Order: sequence, then C-alpha cells, then structure tokens
Amino acid sequence: MLRLFAALGLFVVVGCFCFWAGPVSAQAPLLPVAEQAPEPGVDLDLDALVRDPRVSADIEDPLWTVQPRPGARLIAIPLTVTPLADRDAELAAPPIGLRAGRFLAWQVVPDESEALDARRPGVPPDPGLLLQRGNAFDLGGQPDPAAPDAAGSLPEGAPALARRLTITPDGRVRWKLDRSLPGGTISTNETTYTLKLDPSALRAKQPERPRITRNADEDSRDFRARQIEAEREFRDELAEFRDLRDSVFNAPDEFEQPLPARLWAIFEAPDTLTDYTFVGPDPLPWPVSVPQFEALRARAASPVGGELDAEARDDIAALADLARSNHVYTLRAVALALAEADLMDHARPNDALYRLIQRVLSSGDSQAQRIIITELVSTVPPSPSTARLLKDAAAYMTSEEKLASLRGLFSSRTGPRGTGAPGGGIDSLIDTANTVLADPEGPPAGAVLRELAATAAPDGRAPDPDALRALVNRVNIDRLTADRLDDAIMYCGSSAAVEPLASAWLNHRLLGSTNPAVVKRTLELLNQVRSESAIFAPLLTGFFGPPVGGPVVRMELAGPIPIDAANHAIYRVLNAGDPEVRALSWSALPHFVIPAEQGRDAQDAQQRFDQLLNAAFAQAPTPLPLVDFLADQPDGARAAAGLTTVTLYADRAASRAAARALVGSGLPLDEALVGMEPETRADFAARLYAAMVADDSAERPLVVGLLRRPEDARLAQWFGRQVAAGAVPEPGQWAGQFVSEDALLNLAASNDPEIAKAAVAALVLAAGGGPRQVESVAARFEQQPVRTVDKFRELWREVKKDLHGDRLAKAAGAYRISVVLADPAAGGAPADASGGRVIILGVLDLVPDAGAVRFAADIIPVAVPSDKLAIRIPQVGALKNLDNEELAELPLDTVEEPLDLLPQPDGSWVGRVPFGDEGQILELHLDPLE
Repeated sequence: MLRLFAALGLFVVVGCFCFWAGPVSAQAPLLPVAEQAPEPGVDLDLDALVRDPRVSADIEDPLWTVQPRPGARLIAIPLTVTPLADRDAELAAPPIGLRAGRFLAWQVVPDESEALDARRPGVPPDPGLLLQRGNAFDLGGQPDPAAPDAAGSLPEGAPALARRLTITPDGRVRWKLDRSLPGGTISTNETTYTLKLDPSALRAKQPERPRITRNADEDSRDFRARQIEAEREFRDELAEFRDLRDSVFNAPDEFEQPLPARLWAIFEAPDTLTDYTFVGPDPLPWPVSVPQFEALRARAASPVGGELDAEARDDIAALADLARSNHVYTLRAVALALAEADLMDHARPNDALYRLIQRVLSSGDSQAQRIIITELVSTVPPSPSTARLLKDAAAYMTSEEKLASLRGLFSSRTGPRGTGAPGGGIDSLIDTANTVLADPEGPPAGAVLRELAATAAPDGRAPDPDALRALVNRVNIDRLTADRLDDAIMYCGSSAAVEPLASAWLNHRLLGSTNPAVVKRTLELLNQVRSESAIFAPLLTGFFGPPVGGPVVRMELAGPIPIDAANHAIYRVLNAGDPEVRALSWSALPHFVIPAEQGRDAQDAQQRFDQLLNAAFAQAPTPLPLVDFLADQPDGARAAAGLTTVTLYADRAASRAAARALVGSGLPLDEALVGMEPETRADFAARLYAAMVADDSAERPLVVGLLRRPEDARLAQWFGRQVAAGAVPEPGQWAGQFVSEDALLNLAASNDPEIAKAAVAALVLAAGGGPRQVESVAARFEQQPVRTVDKFRELWREVKKDLHGDRLAKAAGAYRISVVLADPAAGGAPADASGGRVIILGVLDLVPDAGAVRFAADIIPVAVPSDKLAIRIPQVGALKNLDNEELAELPLDTVEEPLDLLPQPDGSWVGRVPFGDEGQILELHLDPLE
C-alpha cells in the first residue's frame, strides 16, 4: 500500500471529470491507386460498432427497401471520415469492409452523435433522433411539395442510401440519386422520388377525360349541368397531376448534407458466416466470431444494476475468451463493453472480471487502457478492487484521470465529517495523501491538498476538530521538494482566505516549519503576489506553473490571509534572527489581516495587534509595510489606534507614512484621540502637521497645544474627523471651534504655558497673523503682570488692530474686480463663474492708508471693521461708480447692509450679501493680478 499511487500525476482542471470525447477508432490510411480519385481518411468507429443498435437493425430509408438475399443478413459498419484538405474525394466501395460480405450502399444518417455520446452507457438512443422519413403523401394521396427535411437541406422523401459519396474539403457530403441499388427495391410508400424512379406509376396517376351520356328521361338542363361538373372535376384533377408531374420532374437528383460524425457502410453477409472479419489497412484484419460479436453488443446494451447474475457471468467469460486474441480492436471492444455494462464496481480481487480488466490494462494498447481508466476513475467511491486496479493503471493515466482517481480515493477513506469510517478513517486518508505527496511523479501537491481539503469538509461544513488537527499536524507538506513544495505553497497561500485547512497548513506547516528553507520559500512566493493591495482578486482555478519558457505565474489571493491566533507563525518570522527572513516577512505582511473580532475574542484580537506593534518597534528602522498592513485592516478602531501609535513612536519615515495614511482614511481617528492622554493628543497632532510638509525643520504649530485640555474632548473629535475625511485643518481654523474670542482669551491665562500659547496662536492666526507674529504676541501676553480676561481683552484689541493693519497693508496691489449674481436655486451656495451671472468690472488698485487700505481715487468708499479682518464697503450702491452698464441696471441702492470682503487662502477677497426680492446672492470678488 505504500506505493499505492506511486505514479499518480495530474494537471488540475477544477470540476473536470474525464469521459472519452469521441469514438474509439482505428486510422486507416489509404494507399494511392492509379487513375483513382483520392479518398479521404476512413476509420472504423469501434465505439458505435459495439453500442449502436443500427449495426444490426433494419435499414430505414424513404426511397429504398433493402432486404438481404435468402440465407444472408445485413450488417451496417460505422466509419468516421476525415475530408481531404484541398479537394473533393470520392468514396465508392469503402476501404474498410467485411470479408465474405457484399457491399450494398452507403447510408447518410443525420448527425445525432451528441445525443448518442451523451446518453447513459447501455441505453439505446432515442428512436426519434434516428433517420425517419415518412410517406410524403397525405391521406388523400397527394404529395407535399419537395422541401428540406429536419436535417436542414434534403427534399422530403430524398434517399439516404447511395452507392457513391463525395466528401468536400469544407466538411460536407454529396451523393446522387441511384436508379438501382443492390438488394434494394423501391419503397411502396409513394413519394416524389418513388414516382421519379417509376415513370409508369406516375403515368398511371394521369386522369382520363370523363365520358358523360344522357339518361333516357334526363332533362337536358340537368344533363348539361352534370357535364359541366364532370369537366370541372377533370380539369382540377389534371391540374393536380401536372403539378405532381412537375414536382417529380423538378425534384433534384443530387443531395448534400453536413458530414455527420459517422457514415454507415451497408454490407450483406451469409447467414452461414461463423465470424466477422473486418478488413482494411493495418491493424486490420480483425476477426471476431459472430457469437462473440453479438455477446459483445448484448452486454454493452445491458448495464448490470445489482449483483452479477448467471447471464452476466457467462458474458464476462465470453469477453475474457475473446480478449485472449490480444488484437487491439478486440481489447478496445471488450473495454467498451465492460464500460457500457457498468461492470467495474463488480470486480473482486482476482476473480474473472478483475483478471479481464487487468488484462486490458496491461495490454499496452493506449485506447483500450483509456476506456478502462476512465471508467475506473468515475467509480466513486472506489472499492478495494477498483483501487488496486487504479494502482496498476497509474502509469497509463493522464493528469485529469489521476486527479479524478485521487478524488475518489480520498472520498473512500473518510466519513462525511472526516471522523473515520467508512474506508479506513482519517489515518488512512492521511497515509494516502502523504504517499501521493511524496511521489515525485505524483499529482501536483496543490491539487492533492485541494482534494484533501474538499474531502475533509464536504459541502462547506467545518471539519471535525480532531480530524482537522490530524490533517494539519500529520500531512507532510513541509517535506516536499522543489516544484512540489512551490505547488503546495501556491495552493495554501491562494486559498488561505477562504479555506480554513489551507490557512492552517500555511500557518503551521509552511510559515511554522522547522525547516528554514521552507519558511523562506513560502515568504518568497508570498512576496511575488501580483496585486499591490491587501484585497486580492478571486482565486483562479489554475496555478500550477507556466509552460517551460513562459511567464512567471504568481499567486492571486482569494483575500488577505487571516492571522487568527496570537501564536500565529507570522509573529515568529517577523522576529526571526535571520535578517533575510525577517525582511521577507515584513514585506509580505500587507497580505495578512487580523479579523475584526467581537465579544470574547476582542481581547485576543487586541493582543494580536499589540504583538505586531511590539515586533515592529523592536526593528530598526521601523518596517514601513506595517503602515500598509494597518491601513487595510477591517477593524477600523484598532487600525486607527495602531496608526496613531506608529505616528507617535516610530522613527521618522514610518511616523510620516502612518500620519499620511490616516489622512482621508475614513477611520475613527476621533475615537482614538479621545482615548489618548491630553499631552499625547497634542504630540500626535504636531507629528501629523509635520508629516504634511517636506521640510524637516518646520516648526511645530502652537495651536495643537489646545488638545492638552483634558476636559475638552470635542476639539479632539473635530480634529480627528477632519483628518479622517481628508481635510487637515489649517492652523487658522482652530479658533473657529470656540464660541468667542473671550473663550480663547480665558485659555490664554492658563497656568499651562503650552495651552496659553496655543490660545494666543489661534487668535493671531485667525486674525490674519503669521507664525512670527504668533511668537511676539504670545510673549506680550506672557509678560502681562495682570493675567485676567479683561486685561487680555484690552491687549487683544490693540494687537488685533495692528495685525489687521499689517495684513491689509500687505494686501495692497492691483485687483480684478467682478460681481457674481448667484442663482436663487443654488440655495445660497457660493456662486462662481459657472453658477451665476458674472459681470467683469475692470481693475482697481488697493493702496495703503494709515494702517488700512482704500481704493485708488476713492472711487469706492471703504472702511475697516474693528471686530474682524475685512475690507468693508458700507454702501453697496457705490459700486455703480465703476460706470458699468450691466451694473447700472441692477437695483444696488436697495441693499442696506454693508458688504465685508474677507481674505481667502489664494490671496483673493470675497464678500457676499443678499440681493433683490428673489433671494439672490451678490458676490463681490477681488482677485489679485500676477
């Protein structure tokens, strides 16, 4: 049993069960004959010869009735024909025939080969699929017009028998109407073609003109009416006859059909014949006795359902006697009969049937072997006898057959849940798997493991825990060599996301192997995964390597590989002492995932994250693939916490990568920030701002100190949500999160100097100041002897006036001025050149004016508000001073409230004010000129 499948090998074709795809036939090359038209290749269709009922059935034809002479019988020999490539070929007498038989005719049967090949072995084909053409005349004796039949192009009633055929290069067969046929008589069922061959029968149908005589006492008018009616009937009958005559005359004499899968050569053989000897090119002649031939066909037509009866045993003995001739056709015919009769499962060790099957397998004829092997591998589950026969047949199997046999053998060795009986239980299953895996000529290891996994968990059910443990620990995956090991790794890696057993093998026997070479090779193949994402394309069915010289085939994962336990082997290799293994491990990490766990498993999931972070921080530098791994984890809360930890504590490269991965990630960063210590929150925000700029010397934004306030989780939530949505807040936006300037002034008096500086920074930046001004203003606040809100408010008024003046002075320059009237349908949303009416007013200069600005020539009066940084136009109607016709038509004088132009990040100034009675919005734009 140790070498039960020593020669099993296969190429995986998922879901493929191998049945013979066409007739078993013998090639009959034709010898050239002087002055004879070339003939196509003709083969004996042994498959049909054994199992098709037409071999010995009556010949059915619409035109001819074929009867053998007294003391003779008919036999139809099925032949397959291959056309010549470049010219027509003639078939007269077939090159394969019957010794002592007389050739009568060819028969062209419509191609129902698919129905014949698809039927269950031994079940006769549907008679409705055979050539059946009925009487072309209706009950009144009138013929239907000649028309194509169901085959597609033959006129109704056309003959299917001919003495000579023409085979065309494009795969069609042509023949002519024969006037006579050996052994054939014209059918008594009148059709267009029976009349065509028997003109006297046609002439007999011609109507005669009626002779009408007057009765003695008949009125002349009645007599005349009777004459007219008889003449009318005669004319109608004559017209019908002429139509019939024309249809007979015009019926085609030549016919054409697509070349069917097989043609039939009809022979007449004497009843006294004791054997059929089929003659033709090598390996013919083939003699087989008539009783053996009939027994062969009878057994093929009668599948054995239950136990073998006496008749079946007699047939087996007859087949065994027939097989002794060792003729290749005999062996193939015996194999076909055994397969058609469903006899494989009835073999018992060393009985007559077992020895007969062995004889065919050891015959050396590949076609006979193929028939037996196909039937053996489809016997699921295999019996002890068929399993032994499969062992003998392994050397002759194709890859597909070996896969099918392997599937059957596995299914016979374990119960529905992999717990044991029938078939020897899990131990036998593992022994079989290890034997096949160890065989260098055996099936690809990935296919063996795939079948093993499917057997252990049928119908998607989880394997029994004990069986799963045995399969994981005892299947020798890590002892394979070279290509077989690669094949196993490819299967386990590709299927780990969807197949628990594959995931367990990858964890315990590949990444967890005690053989460093196995671990390294597993990581190398994982690093060749084609996709750069942690979510991969669905598993392809074929992954067993390209042809020699072809492109490298890489794994395509069904999904990320689960890290389902805190003792997963990935942690061991991430901390490996071998630097190369360690580097490969971190590079492969983005192909893994820690599943989102709930309830009792949540604590274990957190431990898996913690172990991973600890392993990363033990490396120098911090492995960058850690960031890709965390960013793709399904547990968003732990992913956010992990990325913030890396941002805070990793080296600069990994910290920057983690911070940037959080921006726009959609992760619950707000929850992670709320859970941090206040000082840590501020430090994280500072690192995130630093990650957004390329300059390593960029100063830490002072506003992040506002996150140090332990009682204010709201600000941390705002910042986290902004970052996760992809909008890192500008430092000047922080002041907007407070209800008033007084709230920030109150914080400026804080005993925590970082909070105090942060509050001042928020005020300064919101007022249009820059980082340098932040430092100087913060120093002024810090130096105040009286640190109250009232004192700070007074100081802030002075500071803000100076800040506004500086900012306005810097705003001096030339601007293009325009008005945009927003559509009321926009709901008050900001207008732009594509969303409203735009009026270009020209170019104006803003000039400095005693700490403020004004328009040149005071063409539009402006003011500077004390409470905010803005350029205020007190009277919107003053815009008409710009002398624009479109603007002059607008009722600007009706706008009573002032318009404040506010600074924009791009250097422009924009103000908005309600306008008109229909809810319009007037926007004034000042866009700086380059």
